[in-house]
Amino acid sequence: MRAWIAGAAAAAVGLILAGCGGEGPYVPSFTAGTGDGNQVCPISIDSVSPVTLGAGGATVPIRLRSESGNSEDLTRETGDGLSFQMSVVSGPGGISSVFSPSSVIVQVGDSRQTELRLTNTDQAPGTFFMTVRAQNPACSAERAFQVTVPTLSEPFRLDAVSSSISTNPDRQGAADFVVRLDDLFVAPSGRAPVTFSASIDGLTDPFSGTSFSPPSVNPTREGTDVRFGFDLRGSVEPGMYTLRVTGSDGTRSSSVAFMLQVPDFSGEVPARPSGR
Repeated sequence: MRAWIAGAAAAAVGLILAGCGGEGPYVPSFTAGTGDGNQVCPISIDSVSPVTLGAGGATVPIRLRSESGNSEDLTRETGDGLSFQMSVVSGPGGISSVFSPSSVIVQVGDSRQTELRLTNTDQAPGTFFMTVRAQNPACSAERAFQVTVPTLSEPFRLDAVSSSISTNPDRQGAADFVVRLDDLFVAPSGRAPVTFSASIDGLTDPFSGTSFSPPSVNPTREGTDVRFGFDLRGSVEPGMYTLRVTGSDGTRSSSVAFMLQVPDFSGEVPARPSGR
């Protein structure tokens, strides 16, 4: 049995390393720091800037760096450095994580970077902490960083397919729109679907019948087409109006406006269209 003692004078830390001569690669005996200052890992993880996680996810650079006081341990016997497996050991459950590459080899006086890809799969807005770990059979190093999932006032939006619509001689019309999840928002599962209502500026109870197809939508970034069909009451005079469709999930809402023309099919033009 051979034994080495590598002194780290700058850190006042002693490392006792042991290995079996001629029987496979050298495996250092150090472990992650336990708080007593007696044993440390020969690498560290650089600090990580706070991350804002939108709907498109985020890529976080994670850099491992050899510690100068322990650099001898990275090349003993094989000269190939030490391989560390990367993982996330703590964080919110609604954020998925993937390392690329998932393992990193660090050599003397060197640093190596991996990328951590974060995706919001089911996480409500808030600020959280995640901890990454670089693990070797003999030791590990960890680093915590902050992740913020933003809160937006309108997580979804309604976009008009055509902003101008018109009724037919039977006073019927239709307005087409698309419901989309906002580009910076990921709705957590369990959120109520978006349902719809409609109104015409300046008029009270203008519809004798309405229908939305589909009647409710779970927003996605790709968008869902919705058609609003309506019949106007006979009391609605010909003219130009603003028709509004509002979508609500019970917590937040978003609206889209259409320019509605109600033609005078009788050939008579009123002196002053109401509701303008």
